[in-house]
Amino acid sequence: MQNCTTAVAKGPLLYITPRFSSNFRDEREPVTEVQATHDKNHKLGRLIMERFNQLKALVESFEKDFEKFYVKHNKAAGVRVRKHMQELRSLAQDIRAEIQSLKKEEGESE
Repeated sequence: MQNCTTAVAKGPLLYITPRFSSNFRDEREPVTEVQATHDKNHKLGRLIMERFNQLKALVESFEKDFEKFYVKHNKAAGVRVRKHMQELRSLAQDIRAEIQSLKKEEGESE
């Protein structure tokens, strides 16, 4: 690969930009299986952390209603706690289904 530079004067500054030969694209290595696996694992890791943070935020949002019901014995807060627990159950079921799907995909790719 041939590498050369081009100097361009713009006002009082001089910009130097590299130029590459036309066959630069041909010399790049193709994406290997290891790189593809790494990218897939990286995306999966982000998905896991997003789900965990979503779950954590949901549980943290229940705190005031739990305190109102268990400490102050507010019956309306008890209804809200039950509603929150149903939301938690629904999210947990979605996560369980997602995990099962990912396990199934992983088993098919091996």
